[in-house]
Amino acid sequence: MTPLRKETSMDILRISRHPELLPQAAAWFHGKWGIPLSAYEESMEEALKAAAPVPEWYLAREGERIVGGCGVIGNDFHDRPDLR
Repeated sequence: MTPLRKETSMDILRISRHPELLPQAAAWFHGKWGIPLSAYEESMEEALKAAAPVPEWYLAREGERIVGGCGVIGNDFHDRPDLR
């Protein structure tokens, strides 16, 4: 049986360990969700400080291409910080 798709290698990277990826990651998330680019940049910069476990951002990459990502953040960019 022939596979429908060739298996590829995927890397899961933490932005706090790969700060050089911050601009590319912020742009990718902004393009997917439409949240202002500056909001992603600020949250990712906060993750780089490593003062707390949250926020943290992750990227899934196949080679150099971002194929997925997620953020562990306190407020999901809404106007109700009391709902953390």
